[in-house]
Amino acid sequence: MKKPIAKFWLLTLSLGLLSGYSFANQDGTSTAQFLKIAKGARAEGMGGAFTAVADDARAVDWNPAGLAQITHNELTFDYLKYIEDMNASSIAGAVPLNKINGTLGFDATYVNMGTIDALDINENPISGDNKSSAYSGTLSYGQALGERIALGAGAKFIKQSLAGVSGSGAAVDLGVLVSAITDRLNLGVSVLNLGSKIKTGTVAEDIPRTIQGGLAFYPIPKELVLAADVVKENDADAGFRIGTEYIYQRMFAIRAGYQDTKESKGGFSAGAGYIWRASASPSAQSMGTSLSRANEAENTVRLDYAYVDYGDFNATHRLSLTFSF
Repeated sequence: MKKPIAKFWLLTLSLGLLSGYSFANQDGTSTAQFLKIAKGARAEGMGGAFTAVADDARAVDWNPAGLAQITHNELTFDYLKYIEDMNASSIAGAVPLNKINGTLGFDATYVNMGTIDALDINENPISGDNKSSAYSGTLSYGQALGERIALGAGAKFIKQSLAGVSGSGAAVDLGVLVSAITDRLNLGVSVLNLGSKIKTGTVAEDIPRTIQGGLAFYPIPKELVLAADVVKENDADAGFRIGTEYIYQRMFAIRAGYQDTKESKGGFSAGAGYIWRASASPSAQSMGTSLSRANEAENTVRLDYAYVDYGDFNATHRLSLTFSF
């Protein structure tokens, strides 16, 4: 990569991280809370400790720099049975551009937030459209700078409708991923939802800006990872996430984690996955490797499930189906 382009990426990332740190320390309230709903059964099974892992299409949502690790096309579908009567569906994908050591990624999400019981000043029910929903679409790109560093950025469109009153806005995501020790240790930082306020009706509020940093340690490369994240949101105190994933015989995955954030209320998570391989190619699997990109890909189908405890709320269940080709 030419030096001017690399300098541009580094400057953009530095400004974004500084802005994210500033925004994340402005305690208060925010709208578009659906943006905090974590995506991907694999990541959630690990307690959401995914900032420094981010090696599948869900890197779009956790750390766009992680997209640079992906060397094969990937498409993933998610369904989440969330708390109360809420549910969410999403699709994400990754398309590698191997000639320039970069990867494009995208995500489209729909959240059904159920109905709102609207009452007048006399506490009588108000008829009309009381349904609430939200949408978001993200386009991201991750670029490898050699074998140890990757940078990423994404742009997203956001829209929510609350009982017939809607609002929309836009935001950007930024990320960096560093392979500190080849095959053993990754470090990651991402800033999510840097954007303007969203006006819903007559009220304009910030969106939930987030800055998070993490590490991923691979005692057994391609089989076992231990990960930890620290996260700070602009409307909540700092929290943490820890998690692990073990892959047996490159076919079965077992995951566990714990997260202590405003949303989780301090809850455990667990997950499992099954990986069906049409063709085996150990060198193409990015988990636990340096950030150098392999030339060989493999065809797989992965089914993942995650259970997440939300304390006083109901536990949530998530399914993901991922195709790599």
